[in-house]
Amino acid sequence: MNFTGTPPILPLPESVNRCLAHGEMKNEWCERRYQCACHETIKHDRSLKTATAYRKCTSDLYAAYIPLEGFQPCEEEEEGRPA
Repeated sequence: MNFTGTPPILPLPESVNRCLAHGEMKNEWCERRYQCACHETIKHDRSLKTATAYRKCTSDLYAAYIPLEGFQPCEEEEEGRPA
């Protein structure tokens, strides 16, 4: 799955875990929830039985974050060289 440079199509494939974008404590929301395809795809799911996490990105690294606008291409990719 490659979302580089292009926005992901929602709903995401069933193989991609969904994110509820909140922690275990009340009002512990993810600041990127409205820009993340893993959270926003829930609105577009139609009775799918996909795995869901309270919050996929549990650290400030946002390793599981999929931006709605797509990932920005690396500089090397823009110059025509493989990343």
